[in-house]
Amino acid sequence: MHSVDKGYPPSVHELMAHSDLQRIPEAWRKDAIHLALNRCRDQQVYDVDRVAMEALLASRWMAPLPEVINLSGVLLHTGLGRARLHPEAQAALVRASAAVAVEFDIETGHRGDRQNHVENRLCELTGAPAAYVVNNCAAALMLALNALAEGGRVAVSRGEMIEIGGAFRLPEVMAQSGVELAEVGCTNRTRISDYQGVEGATAWLRCHPSNYRITGFTESPGYAEWVAAARDAGVRTVIDLGHGLLVDWREAGLPYEMPTPQVVASGADLVCISGDKLLGGPQAGILLGQTEAIAEVRKRPFARAFRVDKLTLAALAATLDLYRSGRWRETPFWESMLRPLAQVEAEAKALGGEVRPSLTEVGSGAAPGIGIETWCAVFTKDAARLSQELRHSEISIIGHIQDKSLWLDPRGATPEELEQAGAVLRRLT
Repeated sequence: MHSVDKGYPPSVHELMAHSDLQRIPEAWRKDAIHLALNRCRDQQVYDVDRVAMEALLASRWMAPLPEVINLSGVLLHTGLGRARLHPEAQAALVRASAAVAVEFDIETGHRGDRQNHVENRLCELTGAPAAYVVNNCAAALMLALNALAEGGRVAVSRGEMIEIGGAFRLPEVMAQSGVELAEVGCTNRTRISDYQGVEGATAWLRCHPSNYRITGFTESPGYAEWVAAARDAGVRTVIDLGHGLLVDWREAGLPYEMPTPQVVASGADLVCISGDKLLGGPQAGILLGQTEAIAEVRKRPFARAFRVDKLTLAALAATLDLYRSGRWRETPFWESMLRPLAQVEAEAKALGGEVRPSLTEVGSGAAPGIGIETWCAVFTKDAARLSQELRHSEISIIGHIQDKSLWLDPRGATPEELEQAGAVLRRLT
């Protein structure tokens, strides 16, 4: 279609027939056209091809899940989908979108168990006797408490009385699980004797602090000691680790100790971890624990309500296989975490602007207080305008505003994405 400027906006009907706009799914083509027309009227631009181009740009971020380039400085950005999946996990997702044997035993021809696809892998990697996967870690915690302590009292340290995303607080989660909260200890210091002082306790709970760390004059019992004391007292134990770290913290280059799910080897009944945090896989809540405890979990109605789908199972299994083969550093999350600083500096320089040192946040409450050294491309002129133009470009580019400047951190992006971002920045600046 040839470009025509009639001195007045082209009609919606004319644009709906524009050859370039046939690529936009019909479900949101008209909405993209209306948005483009409004923008072009404000700018008094009436060229039909220019309006069509604006509609194409608008359609990219009107899609159900618009693709973005994460230069925000937060690796596990909840708003941007947390962990990026490895190509092998992405391929597994595509295969699983067809008809697959998710609950069908090909060997016997009878109904199978959807958990088999991941349970053996999880047990092999963590040493847990049994495992069960649900749709997120909050669901895993609710299910664990409901299965082991419904109608009973559960002791929790005041220093672990967390609030998770969406303003949901641990006391509310526990109430919905059907258990009574018993607060013990103080914010900064809790001892085993505090747990032992709760009369009639059914279970003890340890909860990973989300988005904060308590430092200074602090005390909390080690997991093995805590589990042993609970066993002596005849109460069940639930540990919400949250982060999903499957490798030694030193090997992962983390600056402070973070326990791995191998704590189940010390006898904890159930341990909850996330699939989409330090594990680097899809959103999932993973329960690891003793065979009897997992059997109780499977019987609960919540287990059905929180059931995980075939796509998550496929992506999680593929991610776990990277760990089983010793290739965990290839997951996009760990590749970003462990990327050499000199490489990041070169990537920041290629984006343009002024290059400044900064810290990349891990994000999602997975590793509070941990910042990874990085370099950012910083743009000081018209930062708010540039930020908006980058979000509305052919692929949305997400940075963050700091000190009235736009900071773009390359650590969370792939080389291909950085090349795309650089081309957009050169055009806009």
